[in-house]
Amino acid sequence: MSIKSMPVWKWVLLLIASFVLALLMYAGAQMAGDISAIDWVDWIIAIAVSAAMIALYAVFVKWFEKHPARDIPRSKLVGDTAKGLAVGGGFMAAVVLVMMAFGLYRITGAGTDRPLAIISAFFLFLYVGVGEEILFRGVLFRWIDEKWGFVAALTVSALLFGAMHYGQPGATWWSSLAIAIEAGLLLGAAYKYSGTLWFPSASTGRGISSRATSSASRFPAATPGNPSSRRPSTVPTASPAARSAPKLPSSPSSWGWASRSGTCGAST
Repeated sequence: MSIKSMPVWKWVLLLIASFVLALLMYAGAQMAGDISAIDWVDWIIAIAVSAAMIALYAVFVKWFEKHPARDIPRSKLVGDTAKGLAVGGGFMAAVVLVMMAFGLYRITGAGTDRPLAIISAFFLFLYVGVGEEILFRGVLFRWIDEKWGFVAALTVSALLFGAMHYGQPGATWWSSLAIAIEAGLLLGAAYKYSGTLWFPSASTGRGISSRATSSASRFPAATPGNPSSRRPSTVPTASPAARSAPKLPSSPSSWGWASRSGTCGAST
């Protein structure tokens, strides 16, 4: 049975089931990462979880929709991933430059004293980007697009994407709306344009990890009894001048973190 001809009640039940499955995978990945106290083990876990999410998505589509998943073609994996990384990194660079131009962000160091923290930030949010795009673009957007059209799919998926980030630390209704507009709409359009999950997944993961690594050099050194010390802080420390400056909405693909100005590479 195709998505377009599927009864609405069944459509809703399958959508809820996909959300529950995604939440369980996120929880499992987080628990696995918290158990480990070794950086490279966390990296392997992140890669394994991302691969498992993609494999489960392929099985899910094949089982319920009775056809192979067409948006994860191996032939476009490298090319679309590279494009996504470039676009995501470019957006984050543009956001930082705008914030610096308005005096809301200041770089004080390169952060070379914590290179492993930067690498860990990338891998930590790898499965976040993959999971978000499978859920919001591969399932929600695609299903609504097939059943009610592109405009409905783009609008609903973007609004729910922003709403999901409302519960994150430092988030406000304004930051969530900004994420819906800046990330939800753009990532939906990127998925529709490319026809693959590789492009938006790489854009999301690169944008999130860029945001996280802005304060990576300030992490305390990891200790065997405190693996969380290697994880990125969600909100950079603001300078006195920045605290008095007006707040901006969260940056694209920022996983709901408030984009308050902060110091990059500074000690706290």
